[in-house]
Amino acid sequence: MSTTSPDSQPRKRARTASRDEDQCCDPREDEEFWLHDGTVVLLAGQTKFRVYLGVLTEHSSVFVEMMSLPQPVDFQGVQYSCPVIRLHDNPDDLRRVFRLLMPRKTSNLGCDSAPTFETVSAYIRIAHKYQMDALLSQWLEYLKKHFTHRFDDWISNKNRVPDGFEPIHAVGVVNLARLTGCNSILPTALAVCTTLGRNIITGFTRADGTREQLSMADLARCFYARGLLIQANATALTLTLSAESTFDACTNDSGVCSEKVRSFLQEGISMYEVTFLAPEGLVPAWKTYEATLARDYGVCCCCLETMQKGYYEAQRVAWWRLPEYTGVEVTPTDWGR
Repeated sequence: MSTTSPDSQPRKRARTASRDEDQCCDPREDEEFWLHDGTVVLLAGQTKFRVYLGVLTEHSSVFVEMMSLPQPVDFQGVQYSCPVIRLHDNPDDLRRVFRLLMPRKTSNLGCDSAPTFETVSAYIRIAHKYQMDALLSQWLEYLKKHFTHRFDDWISNKNRVPDGFEPIHAVGVVNLARLTGCNSILPTALAVCTTLGRNIITGFTRADGTREQLSMADLARCFYARGLLIQANATALTLTLSAESTFDACTNDSGVCSEKVRSFLQEGISMYEVTFLAPEGLVPAWKTYEATLARDYGVCCCCLETMQKGYYEAQRVAWWRLPEYTGVEVTPTDWGR
């Protein structure tokens, strides 16, 4: 009897054609990667690629093993002067990887500085499946730069997801982390998921029809972490604004900034939405509050600077506990201040 891990990814793909139909219909030659001097034919769905076997075996130990086994003939009456291998992968995913390994003049390389989630996901899934270790390491590092384990790197990121991603894609990032065992990106990715509202349940659908959803175990982690993060955010702001030492270097008249900040807290409860003082997700950047305190309440620069330092220290406390909040086991080297 088979069992399913509670952390496994519930990815479902719509069935568009039977396997028998795939077998009897002659696939189309790919416009981009049907290379007449190619040395292997790869059949994927209704697409066939002819590429360089040497490039594949250089990067993938799985292709090396494939070539050591007898290869079945997929099509009667069709003969190639090179091996034929049937793959059960989406042609678009393979094409994206081929663009990295065998770039063509006609390839639509897109914007390398801001690849989409679809592109990064294809790189990681294909690289993991075919043991393309260098490619896998490269694109996991890309995710680690954004879903980082270092506090200073996180607060310096302009957005909570990479350029080219949408917040909902954090669901897919969690699934990629589970697939590859890359635990260090899980705490921040799960924290972003806690801000998705009802969309955290439905997830999203990739271009190939595969639905990306969190496992039940990861959904439970997000629901639990959401409340803890809201509490941590409210605590960080309250401790920062109520610390008496904040106003020791005040350049306004004695006690003025202290009164202004107290007014901000009191009025904020009634004037602003609760999410302003106790927001979801990881503790927001100090600039979220700094502009209001300076513009609307006239708090001096010295007090603002002192509060910023105190706020960052309060943020670090929440950051250090993020693996605990999200229920992720990480080693000391996987998580840092």
